[in-house]
Amino acid sequence: MRVVCGREDRSTRTRFRTRHLNGLARAAALALAESACRHAGDSGFVRLRAMALLVLTRILGEEEGAAARARALQIARRIEDEELLWRGERLAPR
Repeated sequence: MRVVCGREDRSTRTRFRTRHLNGLARAAALALAESACRHAGDSGFVRLRAMALLVLTRILGEEEGAAARARALQIARRIEDEELLWRGERLAPR
């Protein structure tokens, strides 16, 4: 499962980095990010799930992605991962 989640996470990041997230490309990136979150959660890879949630947050944007960001930060606090906290807080509205 980690391989599937990692592959989907990398595919999502690649699609997101191209900045062509209009229409079908955005829908495909969202589907891959949601799938990565689900696979990581189902397999018990908590940190990987939090990372996928942060990618999902970036795709959705500040308002739509607020719940995903909050969940990722909650996970980061529980596992005491300073890097994930920093990444999630960096996405905070300025």
